[in-house]
Amino acid sequence: EFRSIAVQELEDAHQIQMELMPPSSPEIPKFEIAGKCVPASEVGGDFFDYITHEGDQSIGIAVADVSGKMMQGAMNAVMTNGVLHLAAQEKDSSSPTDIVDKVNSILTARMKQDTNVTMIFGFLNPEDLTFNFVNAGHHAYPILVRNETVERLEHFGFPLGMKHPVEYEARKVQLKQGDLVLLMTDGIIEPLD
Repeated sequence: EFRSIAVQELEDAHQIQMELMPPSSPEIPKFEIAGKCVPASEVGGDFFDYITHEGDQSIGIAVADVSGKMMQGAMNAVMTNGVLHLAAQEKDSSSPTDIVDKVNSILTARMKQDTNVTMIFGFLNPEDLTFNFVNAGHHAYPILVRNETVERLEHFGFPLGMKHPVEYEARKVQLKQGDLVLLMTDGIIEPLD
């Protein structure tokens, strides 16, 4: 009986995690965007998402790692994703720092004390070819590949959901034709096998 309940919880958590992922990548002038989640054997709270505003050509991109495993991680991911979308839709939310600050404020009040979220959130802007992003405790830094060189876009910030207020700063990266920006979770950098 216990084993079947645990297996069912694992399957439910996997389904919840996968339903958070966008069904397709958005189209945006001057950029090609692709996203994929390949969960490991353990279900957690990793997710990515795109934030669009009607009439605005820039697109918000989030890659997050929510603490907690199985159902707890999946439910924290659902909450974080919903809060992110709500924060991004507010009229005064035009910068990644505003949005991340709002998400942090809500998650700090709602999450258990021993849980947190690390996230890269930023706007890709086709008008000036920039990626303006905030790193909220995410140690899998974005990677910029340009002319066969690889650069880690190191930028530091405090994880979400642990304390508020926290001052977040954005880093703006000027992009060039042919650049590749790779956002990931620690599932890419930490596996032993």
